This record gives sequence, structure tokens and C-alpha cells, in this order.
Amino acid sequence: MNSTSRPLRFILLTLAVTLVWNTGNSLFGTGWISAAIISQGLFGVYAYYAIRYRDPVFIRTFILAAAAGWVELLADYYLVHTTGTLLYPHEGPFVSASPLYMPFAWTLVLTQLGYIGWWLFNRYNLVIASICSAILVGINIPYYEWAAHSAKWWYYHNTPMLGSVVPWYIILGETLVGLALPFLVSRSAKSHWMWSAVNGLLLGLWIWVSCFISITITG
Repeated sequence: MNSTSRPLRFILLTLAVTLVWNTGNSLFGTGWISAAIISQGLFGVYAYYAIRYRDPVFIRTFILAAAAGWVELLADYYLVHTTGTLLYPHEGPFVSASPLYMPFAWTLVLTQLGYIGWWLFNRYNLVIASICSAILVGINIPYYEWAAHSAKWWYYHNTPMLGSVVPWYIILGETLVGLALPFLVSRSAKSHWMWSAVNGLLLGLWIWVSCFISITITG
């Protein structure tokens, strides 16, 4: 099997599992436990896959995503306490202003979309990969927001929204995040694994900056 095809198929399979899980739980409003099960469960699956197959690009993407997932807590804190637009039900364990499952959920999403962005970069070029990644993230993340709202994982208020569920700043902000993914993942793929953590730190900070920019633009 081609060295790229196995992890790509794995990524697409787990992406499909995530979509089905989120859709199913959105129909029943299952609450925080279902978010913790999928995020922390698949995190364990990803860690096992990294150890089992030792694919260098997958491992570096996973490290980058995990680092970004924890730094993203800064953006969550900003949205919860500074803008007051993000609300989490006060259920289950928390870290800072966020449920404990959030860093794991971000790790999964960024690993999935980051690896796809890297694949697009190698198949085409950085410009095409960045544009496609921005579009993919800009479409995919609002779906997650809709599912999270219906599953009673988190909510937004006091901000302009699409369909009274997804803030416009989320759509714009996550599109900006997607724009940076192919560059950061491709840079990590060519470097020592420690640089993946550094690039993940930068990505986590960029998530916060993207939130600030998009809120400023959308009001």
C-alpha cells in the first residue's frame, strides 16, 4: 500500500465516523458525555495508530494538532469571558473555561483537516491547498457547530448568526484557520518532530487571532 494512502484512508474513515456520531447525537441532545466519548475515544485510537504504523507525517500532524488543541483554550476563554458569546453547559470536568473534551476534539479535527491539507499540498501546490483547506474548514466547522448546538454541547448568543445557531465570526474565523493549515503541516512534515509542537503553538495562537479578527469584522 502506498505510504500516503493508508493514513489518508484512516483519516477519511475516522472523519466519516465523527460525522455520523455527531449527527446521531444531535438528533437526541445527548449532552457532554457523548462529546467526551467521541473526542477522547478517537484521540486514543489516533495515538494507537501513530504508535502502530509510525507514519512520520501522521505523527507530526497529530503532535501539531494536540499542541494547538490545548493552546486553543485561550480562544475559548476569550469567547466565554471577554466577548460572552460562547456558552458551555456547566456539566462534566472543565479545564480553564472549557470542557475537558475540547482540547481532544480540536486535536481530532485539526489532525483530520491538517492531513488532508498536507495531501492537497503534495498533490497540487501551497496556494491551491490553502484555498481548498480554507473552503473545507469553512464548510466543515459550521456543521460541527450545528451538531454541537443540537447535541447540547455548547451554544452561542449575542452575536450575528447563520440560522440562529452558527455565528458568522465562527465561519470566517475557521476559514482563516483552514488557510494556514497546509503551510504549518507541510512545514512540520519536513522538520524534527519537536517543531510540530512549535507549529502547533503557532496554530493555537492563530486560532485566537482569527477569532479576534473575525469578531471585529462581523461585529
